[in-house]
Amino acid sequence: MNMSYRIIAFSVALLLMQSSRVVLALETKNVVQQTTISVVGPGPFYRLNLPVTIYPTAAHVDLRDVRIRNASGNLVPHAWLNNEVAEPQIISSNVAFYPIQAQGNRSDTEQSDLSLEFKQNADGSLLSIRTKNARPKQAKSDNIVDISQIKGSVLQARFEVDENAEGLFPLSIDVSDDLSHWRNISGDEQLAVLKRQGGKIEKLKVDLFGHHGKFLRLRWQESAPAITIKSITIDSLQQNEMLAPLQWSDAIKATNCTENFCDYLLPAKTPLDSIRINLSEPNTLASITVSGQLPPQNADVYQYRHHPLYVLRHKRQPPANAVAAQVVLAQTVSYRLTQSNGEVRSENLSMDGGIYTHLRLQTQGPINMLGQLAPNIQIASTPRSLIFLGRGSAPFSLSWGVDEKQGNALALATLVPGYQADKAVSADAASVEIPLHIVSAVATPVTSAEFSEKEKSAKSDRKLWLWAALAGGLLLLAGMAWSLFKGMGKAE
Repeated sequence: MNMSYRIIAFSVALLLMQSSRVVLALETKNVVQQTTISVVGPGPFYRLNLPVTIYPTAAHVDLRDVRIRNASGNLVPHAWLNNEVAEPQIISSNVAFYPIQAQGNRSDTEQSDLSLEFKQNADGSLLSIRTKNARPKQAKSDNIVDISQIKGSVLQARFEVDENAEGLFPLSIDVSDDLSHWRNISGDEQLAVLKRQGGKIEKLKVDLFGHHGKFLRLRWQESAPAITIKSITIDSLQQNEMLAPLQWSDAIKATNCTENFCDYLLPAKTPLDSIRINLSEPNTLASITVSGQLPPQNADVYQYRHHPLYVLRHKRQPPANAVAAQVVLAQTVSYRLTQSNGEVRSENLSMDGGIYTHLRLQTQGPINMLGQLAPNIQIASTPRSLIFLGRGSAPFSLSWGVDEKQGNALALATLVPGYQADKAVSADAASVEIPLHIVSAVATPVTSAEFSEKEKSAKSDRKLWLWAALAGGLLLLAGMAWSLFKGMGKAE
């Protein structure tokens, strides 16, 4: 008798467990995704920056479901680069700069011949520099910036200008290792000093995107007025591996607007490192608060990897343990102002690298202070970088979306023989694109109200499944008990 009851209880427990697994499988709609990797060079190691469009279809926000395979379908080992969560070390250095003959903002940087003559110290730094053709007096000059003594990647340049400077100063930035061969790193930067109604708007820093090099060249556009630079400070990241440049999303339109705020649906599971606010109308200026909606509490735990510019500009802790669902991320002034020689826009905002489902832009007054049409936004994330061993034959492929028991990432010291933390890993380039049909099939934007209703509906459906499983278990228990007692009655 006692044994029979145990059999019944065990059977019901097994049924309920299987039912819960079915419900979980229906909730988790991840499927295996795959695309081909392009490689350049003989290897054996390759460096791959993963597109940030991989996040919405990944099984985990830390991308531990990523796998690399060769042409035979066999797993090949890989390891993450810059996988540490510790706050990056940033150094600020005042650097020397030299005026040279202006070349205008031409795009043919490889062909440009400045006819430079220069002297160098024993450590490679510049002692002096000049152009062979004398620079006319009072002429506007370009500048060579000596960053040869800076170790690691350069993040941004900060300028101190003459106190009487005013206007918009567009420029282009090139980088070189020998003062002869230049590569452009930004063709659309600008400094700005605007004085309006007793106030001042200053934009005196430019991004350098984590590049390596010994010299920078600042080429001022012909439309830019002359500007006197008093000092230049370079902020650099002290690491040997080059920082992967931020990847920007397409424009994201508002999904819901009220009298004083607009909400924006963000790509799922995508770390938020920067935000760009695109105002719809010129000569617009307003104070705004940017806040983020945290994911549900049962979402993957994500370890924040701060972008160095966030550490540099904010130096505050992330809201990882925030109790409220809505977290204030930034308070700033957003503007788009027209000048005689161009247009100046507010800087991109550095974010904390967290995961958010929605962003909200809230104004101190009515939302139409940002224009009659709601602004759209763009978000940027730092791509994760990995090293993989080109074992077997190409083409290699990237797969993600479903957990696998084998093929987890190795420690970098395990993958690369003789690895030294103070030296960059020698690896050839690899690249990959996420197919458009995968990106476009991820999610369709919905309003905040629709999002809440969908969440409620999903929770309701899950409850119905669980109640159905429980009811089925009880019916099975009753049937087995009736059959058992009937059999016992016949035996007696």
